[in-house]
Amino acid sequence: MSIASDESSLSRAGVRIAADFLLRWSVAALERHQGDLLEAIVFACLAAENLRYPAEANSSLQPLTVKQIAASLQQPYETVRRRFIALHAQGSIRRTKDGYVACLLENSDSEEDARDQLRQVRRLVRELAAVGIRA
Repeated sequence: MSIASDESSLSRAGVRIAADFLLRWSVAALERHQGDLLEAIVFACLAAENLRYPAEANSSLQPLTVKQIAASLQQPYETVRRRFIALHAQGSIRRTKDGYVACLLENSDSEEDARDQLRQVRRLVRELAAVGIRA
């Protein structure tokens, strides 16, 4: 088998494994967000960005505004604002003086979600390693 063929096989396997991971995430997100995939993506974006940068010394989450998340997702401000309203009403996010933060690990449901996400990431890494794809 040629090097190009090996690379092609690895690429195909990697794409398949990544697609499976994204599909599993999407199904779980649809369940958590009552079928609203955009709401799930808005929440995921906020959570990821909250955790990306160090915040003030007394907080581990960096607050973000609706405008920042809308720009990050390249979605209309009003579309994202409506999702923020829904997420806030559900208790999934909270408003601070500087913006919004996701309510991560603040209750047993979110802790279980985090454990499930970690299991899914570990599965992704194992599946990639099994076909010879290393980070």
